[in-house]
Amino acid sequence: MISVVVPIFLSKEDSYIMTEKCINTARRCSTQELEWIIVETESDLFKDHADVHIYEKNRTSCTASINRGLKIARGEYVIVLTNDVFVEQGWDEALLACFKKHSYCGMSTLATTQLKHKKSNVISEGVWCSVYMIRNWVLKELNYLDENFVNSWDDSDLVMRLYEKGYKMLRNYNCVVEHNPGSTHYIDAKHMDNFNKNKELFIKKHKNLKDNDMYKILTEGWVV
Repeated sequence: MISVVVPIFLSKEDSYIMTEKCINTARRCSTQELEWIIVETESDLFKDHADVHIYEKNRTSCTASINRGLKIARGEYVIVLTNDVFVEQGWDEALLACFKKHSYCGMSTLATTQLKHKKSNVISEGVWCSVYMIRNWVLKELNYLDENFVNSWDDSDLVMRLYEKGYKMLRNYNCVVEHNPGSTHYIDAKHMDNFNKNKELFIKKHKNLKDNDMYKILTEGWVV
């Protein structure tokens, strides 16, 4: 079984429509047996969409919300799906295919319209965390997301720690998903201040890996 964690914070009126589209599309386009874990903050509207529903009246951060879902996930693999991503048919199978192709795969992701990817029958190294799959036992080995990172750079930190353990993140270009970036956090006036603060924390935490190619990709904005 595969678990899917969807963190939901409805920050504006049209967020409900976007989130419903995200979940309904993902359900309709899935091919695997999925356990749906929805972690909802402030609203309590998506119970009927979940196998496991967590309601948080006062959220400390999106990072903490995701961790709540990750820690109860029962699947051998866990997917984190943000509510501004709209997938296509077979998206879950495409994520899983990366692990079947290479034993060193610790995380997988998909091609995306955000990065202007074109569909092709290619699986190669790639980083993007608006939707990703990770082995549950690897996630436990990494001790989940670091909650010192608040709403940004927590996923980059997870990727960096993954590489430090000798794993890689792969992208399947056979599935291209639509992304509506920044529909939640980017509209917050304090987002850039928070983003820069978390980047400084990331650099300080991983300074011993500054010669690692993945460190350069994450900190210098390379696209891979």
